[in-house]
Amino acid sequence: MSAWLTVVGIGEDGADGLGAAARASIDGAELVVGGERHLALVSAPKAVRLPWKQPLTETAAAPSSCWRAAIHSITAWPPCFRGI
Repeated sequence: MSAWLTVVGIGEDGADGLGAAARASIDGAELVVGGERHLALVSAPKAVRLPWKQPLTETAAAPSSCWRAAIHSITAWPPCFRGI
């Protein structure tokens, strides 16, 4: 079984600072969730982009069809330090 959630931490250097596995994960993603600034740093050609909303519960209220995809979250690095 493949993972239903992949968390990728990204720095100000954007996709250039990501390893090959992280880049490949984002490139193949169906749904990418993150802040507007973080989403702008990556290319995810196949993915629906879902920006975080304030409060975060608003993002969780997105249509259920969004949550059936393998989810990729783009966050500031390190993701655990930032609360995601």
